[in-house]
Amino acid sequence: MAWHGMRVDMALLNAIKRNSTQQLAKQGFTLVEMLIVLFIIGLVAGIAIFTIPDPRGRLVNEAEKFAGRVIAARDNAVLQSRPMALALDTSGYRFEQRRAGAWQPHAEGPFAFTPWREGTVAQQMGGTDKRLIFDPVGLASGDMQVVLSREGDSVRVEISRNGDIRVGQ
Repeated sequence: MAWHGMRVDMALLNAIKRNSTQQLAKQGFTLVEMLIVLFIIGLVAGIAIFTIPDPRGRLVNEAEKFAGRVIAARDNAVLQSRPMALALDTSGYRFEQRRAGAWQPHAEGPFAFTPWREGTVAQQMGGTDKRLIFDPVGLASGDMQVVLSREGDSVRVEISRNGDIRVGQ
């Protein structure tokens, strides 16, 4: 009889053990499950941070935009057969056209004053003339190098006498 009672106790013990394991599983997550979830959250957060663009834009994009406008001004000088000038300033740049014997700034359109983006510093390297003139055949009045810098990054825009414009690091 004692043997039979022992069987009941073992059966009862196994039932209690099975029940408590099921209750534990219902109560929460295992450590491995928690670590996997934390890893996935970290991975998604890392991807999100690297894909969010800088609201000020990349410095290279600003340099390419500047170079593109300079190219358009050079081409405009050729198409209209009248000189166009690039005027640099610490706050931005603008384009001017010779009218009635004087340099007149463009007030609107693609050649109007364009400010540098927040935090961007522009320095002209070599030469002191802040105005570069493109003649009616597309040649520049001189060589000009403009270095744009922001937060330790810098990009150089080179304008040569023959009218070539290049963007480089």
